Order: sequence, then structure tokens, then C-alpha cells
Amino acid sequence: MFAKKLTVLFTVMVVSLGVLFAAGLQTAEAKRIGGGANFGGAFDGLKPMDFIIIALFALGAFMLIRALRKSSQSAASPYARSTAGAMPDQAPQPSSIGSFSNSSAGSAQAPLPNAPAWFNEDSFLQGAKAHFTNLQRAWDANDLKTMQEYFTPELFLELARERARIGDENNVTEVQSLNAQLLDLSREGDSIVASVLFQGMVREDYGQPEPIAEIWHVRHTADSAQGDWLIIGIQQYNQSIH
Repeated sequence: MFAKKLTVLFTVMVVSLGVLFAAGLQTAEAKRIGGGANFGGAFDGLKPMDFIIIALFALGAFMLIRALRKSSQSAASPYARSTAGAMPDQAPQPSSIGSFSNSSAGSAQAPLPNAPAWFNEDSFLQGAKAHFTNLQRAWDANDLKTMQEYFTPELFLELARERARIGDENNVTEVQSLNAQLLDLSREGDSIVASVLFQGMVREDYGQPEPIAEIWHVRHTADSAQGDWLIIGIQQYNQSIH
């Protein structure tokens, strides 16, 4: 059905473009005959029917773009989740808000080429798992103040709007098991960006446990362990990419 709509829209656009092209040739020809002394601009010589054709072409393009956007909306959303209630009646302790652990103790993992000297992968992943659970609780409790500590302002606004759509209905998310894996650590200007894969089992509203697989992208200043890790994106894990 979607493909049929695209075909019809595309046909309308092609036909309209062909007519416009013909009208354009006539206008250009008229300009050449006049020796180029035509100061009316691009719309000079166009008749009322020409404006109708232009409007049809613009409408067809708009409808095509809107249809494509609707079809890719769920895939393009950086914070889309597999279920409406998931994400996170107790707020996290103030000492844990907004920053993963940055212990400088040695790590058993191989050195990361883009890692700052202060970065410790084991401590980072332990902190990441704690933050995942804390954020699920904050989400369940509609605790926007706590959530704001974890996200960039732009992503927080999107999530706040999403949470407002859910409303004040009671939601309970139980994280039964959780593993965290560091997929990537890269430099972006004066920041580092880490991509963490979370996999585990989560139960919502006392229902059956369901598997989850998400990648969280977090950002931190590269020159110091001080400061917060802020979440810049959340996406569903697509195993075929890795």
C-alpha cells in the first residue's frame, strides 16, 4: 500500500516536472528572441496555469517527503524504546547522579587507544549498570529532576515530552539481570564519547520478563575525570551492525 502511494506521488511529480520543463523552454526561448533584455526575473511570462502546475509539484514533493518521514520515524528516533513503559519509585542517591565512576585503578582490559589516562573501563561499566537501573526507577516515578542530571538538554526535552504522553499511570520496571559492554570509545573535539551495550532481562508491571538490548551513547570532557557523563542518545541494538 505504501509503495503504491509512493508510485502515484512520483508519477504526479514527474508529469508536473515535465510540463514545467516545457514551460521553461518556452520562457527561455522568449528571452533569447528578446535579446536577453528581459528584466522580469524567473516568473516573467508565466501564466496562471503555470502557477497551478508549480503548486501541484510542490504539493507532490511535500506529500512524498512526509510519507517517507512517517515510514522511517521509529527507526530514526535516537531514544525509541522497545516498550512504552520501560526506561526507569526510588530516586538514585545524590552521590551517584550524573557521573559514572572514573577510578584510576588499573583495568584488566586491554588499553583503549582513545581512552584518557584517567579512564578505567571496569569501573566505568559498573557505574553504567548502576545508572541504567537508577534511570529506570526515575522513569517509573516520573522523576524528571533526576533524569535531567543524566541527559543532554536536547535529549532530556525529548524524553520529558515522551514521559508526559505516558502520563501519571503507575509503572514498575524490574531489572532482573543486566550486562554492560563497551563497544566504542572515540574522541570528538575536546570530549570523549562512549557507546555502551546493555543486555539483560527486564520485567514490567509484574508481567513476564523480556530481553532487552540497547546502546547508550554518553559524552564526557576528555581532559579531566571531573564532571558528568551525559547521555546523548539511546538506540535499540541491531546485532547485524556488529
